[in-house]
Amino acid sequence: MAREIETLSTAFEAGPARRIGLVSLASDETSSDEMRAVLAGPGVAIHETRIPNSDTITAESLSAMAEGLTEAASRLPGAVPYDAVAYLCTSAAMLIGSDGVAARIRAACPGAAVTNPMEAGLAACRALEARRIALATPYVAEVTERLALTFEAAGFEVARAASFFVQSDTRAARISAAALSDAVTALSPGVDAVFLSCTTLRTVHHVAAIEARAGVPLVTSNQALAWRIAALAGVAPRPGAWGALWARTG
Repeated sequence: MAREIETLSTAFEAGPARRIGLVSLASDETSSDEMRAVLAGPGVAIHETRIPNSDTITAESLSAMAEGLTEAASRLPGAVPYDAVAYLCTSAAMLIGSDGVAARIRAACPGAAVTNPMEAGLAACRALEARRIALATPYVAEVTERLALTFEAAGFEVARAASFFVQSDTRAARISAAALSDAVTALSPGVDAVFLSCTTLRTVHHVAAIEARAGVPLVTSNQALAWRIAALAGVAPRPGAWGALWARTG
């Protein structure tokens, strides 16, 4: 005898007021956690997809991700519109170009505002009115030099550039907060701000303390990206010491 299945009364809600999409790297252990640490809250949905990448950081491996961006973004839940979608790789976004990143992501997420850590980092340094900056990265020399040239092309003076020379995302994620603080402090004399590049570096919980020690504003890939996403999506940050940048309008 067939069981009778009762019909339940159904009611629907509108869903979250703001939706954010993240396209992070398969090798990245850090950036999506840091975006949620700053941006997650009531009424905010944060969805994530991953793009395949090499764990070895070279100009060639970074540029190769361009071809996979649209497919990766298409794996975000597609039945809802996004207020903002972010690609979470500073150096690849630099090499692909912000316009190229945006076009590839909008092919899968039409209508969304698109950002990336390179675009966000430039916007953050402008918001801080920092003209003379220092750069710290984990990259090979070629990629670090390209980063410096990108800042210079955008109108900044790059006083100093330095690298940990760690070519693996997995190892870069384990660079200690103390090492990051030492690097920023060493680079801080005579500059308006220090940009600490790479989304795999664990930074957002340490920005305020590093700034207090170094005596200059610190802009990091993840901190700047969260700040930029918040502005584009109309989201307020969670309470926290996220750094001097958050006093400026995105």
